[in-house]
Amino acid sequence: MKKYCFLSIRPVTVGIADDDKYCATLCDGTKFLLRVSPIEQYESKKEEYDLLLKFENRLKENVEYVNKEYEKVKNIYEKDNSIEFKIFELNSFWVPKTVDFGTYENDNNVYTLLEWIDGYNVIDVLPTLSEYMQYDAGISAGKILLEMQRYFTKPPSDEWADTMNPIIDKYIEDYKACELSFENDDLIIDYINKNRFLLNNRPLCFSQVDFQIDKFICNLGDSVYLRLIDFNNVSYIDPYYSFTALVNSVPINHFFATGQIHSYFDGEPPNEFWRILSFYMAVYAINALPSALNEGVETIDIAFKRINDILHWYNNMQNIIPTWYYVPIPKTGYCGANCSKCITYLATQNNDFELIKRAKNFYKDVFKIDLPLDVIHCGGCRSKNKISLRIINKFCHYDTCTNTKRVLSCLSCYEYPCYTVLKANKLHPNMDTNFLE
Repeated sequence: MKKYCFLSIRPVTVGIADDDKYCATLCDGTKFLLRVSPIEQYESKKEEYDLLLKFENRLKENVEYVNKEYEKVKNIYEKDNSIEFKIFELNSFWVPKTVDFGTYENDNNVYTLLEWIDGYNVIDVLPTLSEYMQYDAGISAGKILLEMQRYFTKPPSDEWADTMNPIIDKYIEDYKACELSFENDDLIIDYINKNRFLLNNRPLCFSQVDFQIDKFICNLGDSVYLRLIDFNNVSYIDPYYSFTALVNSVPINHFFATGQIHSYFDGEPPNEFWRILSFYMAVYAINALPSALNEGVETIDIAFKRINDILHWYNNMQNIIPTWYYVPIPKTGYCGANCSKCITYLATQNNDFELIKRAKNFYKDVFKIDLPLDVIHCGGCRSKNKISLRIINKFCHYDTCTNTKRVLSCLSCYEYPCYTVLKANKLHPNMDTNFLE
C-alpha cells in the first residue's frame, strides 16, 4: 500500500466481519474503506473481491441503461417545463466500488480497498420507521441476495449433502459432549435426522453464508436503500442456506425478515423453502451451545435465546412456517396505483357484475382489447390472482421493473418519473378512468 499516502486511518466498528476495518482518508479528502486480514485469508479475500467486481460490472450496465432512458425522455419532453426529473448517480448503488487488492508488510497481511459508503446503521434506523418501511427495507435485502446468488452456480447434485452430513454429525456429537444442554433437545435432533433427505439434489451458488441485518447500512428517502458493507464468509452453499442468518435478523425486526423472503421469491415462497429452512434452523440450534462455549457468558445467553426462539417459532418443530412470518402486502400496485380504488380489483372483491362490465369497457377503450367477462378478475397485481393483468402484460412492465430496481412501486423509485412511466401516461392518458373517486 505504499502507493497510497493516507492523511488519516481510523477504525470502523459498524458491521460484524472478522477483519479489521478502517476509514482511510487521502490528503485531498477522498475516503476509502480499508479492510485488513491475515495473509492466511488471501484466497478467500480474493474470492470476495472478484465477486464484488462482478457486481460492479452489473451496476455499470444499469447506469448505461438509465442514461439511455434519460436521453429518450429529454428528447421527447424537453419542451415540457412541468416535468421534473430525478436522475441519480448510480456509481455505487448497493455494493461498494472496488479500488485495489493486494498484500503489504512483507506479505504478512492482505488488504482490500473499497469506496467509502456514507449511511446509517440499519439496526439503529429500523425502529424509527413504519412497519411498511421496515418491510420495504427487507424487500431491498432480498433482491440483493437474489442478485448475489446469480453469478457462480452449480446444478442440483448430492454435493451439498456430502458436505453437510459430516458437519451435522459433528455438531450433534459436540452437543452431546457439551457441558450445557437445553430442554427439548431430543425434538431438534430427531427433526434433523428425519429430514436429512432435504440435503439431497440441491443446487449450489457462491453466496454469503451469514446474510443478516447487521451487514447493511442504509440511506433514506421515499424508500429504504440498503448497501452491503460486510461481504465476508462467502462459499458455495445451498441458496436457501443463506436464510439461516434470519435467526439473528428476526429478533431485531421480523418485518425486515419477511420482506427479504417475499422479495427473494417475488411473492409467497414454496413449501419446499419453509421445510428446508426449518431444517437449517434445527441444525443451527444443535450447534449453538458448543459454538458459544468459547465466546463467554454473554454469547452463551444469546445461544440459549436463539434456541428458545427456534423452538417457539416452529412450535417444537411441529410447524414448518415460523410464527413471525407475516406479509403486509401493500394496497398499491407496482405502478403505485391504489388497488382499493381500482374498478377491476373492487369488482373481484365484491363480485360486482356492474363493475366487471365497466372494467371490460375500460380495457377496450384504453388498451384496445376486448376481454371476455369471465377473465376480468384481479386480486391485485402482487397476488397470484391476476389473470386479466397477464393478458395485458405487454402494456405493463412495472412489475418486472420494480423488482429489478428493488423498490415496492414506481413512486418510491429513485428514477421516477422515468421514460417508461411517461411513455405509458402519454399512450394511455385515460388510465384514471379505471379508478373510483
